[in-house]
Amino acid sequence: QSRNNDNFVCGRSQEEEPVVPVIDGVVGTDEWAGCTSINLAGDKGTACVIAYTDYMYVKYELNDPTDDRSDNSYPGNDKLGLNINPAGDSNWGKPYGIIFQTGTDPAAFTSPDPFTDNSSSGTTDGYASEWMNGNSQLTLPVDVETKTLPYAGTRISEWKLPLSSIAGLLSGSTLKVGGAADIEMSSYSYPSTLNWATPFSTFTSVTVQ
Repeated sequence: QSRNNDNFVCGRSQEEEPVVPVIDGVVGTDEWAGCTSINLAGDKGTACVIAYTDYMYVKYELNDPTDDRSDNSYPGNDKLGLNINPAGDSNWGKPYGIIFQTGTDPAAFTSPDPFTDNSSSGTTDGYASEWMNGNSQLTLPVDVETKTLPYAGTRISEWKLPLSSIAGLLSGSTLKVGGAADIEMSSYSYPSTLNWATPFSTFTSVTVQ
């Protein structure tokens, strides 16, 4: 059953329902417990994924000491991309069930202000967030949530992504997840063993709760 059922969730009472992460850029106690952890290449950090039948929650902890771009010394906006369910092991795995990409430099956001708003999915330094289903560029869903905050030498990005476009998704289903982080003008894949020529077999498997 869906996590949002009023009475029971996968046979548990509502009181036993797992903690749902809050998309605020702050890692709360136990809110990411039980997630699937995925290492980024180049020792650049980790992605942490929790999937329910309605939403996927993703937390990135990125090793990036240059996040505050107030001196404009880094002209390119750092980005994160997440690909879900490649069609197969064709080159790049296209089409995908979902692709979501967005900029993640808080100092680069033009609208809205990521330090006061919980929705960091606007245009950043001319880079517009992307949402794709199959091979089609679609309007960004209204229930996408992202939040990015800088810390000393680290950046935390948290996402909430709707899974409604993936038909037949049930508790116990498996999603295949992978992507890339662009940091300081270089790209780092995750999982670190990802081969874009065979993405389906090298993506990380995430079990839907």
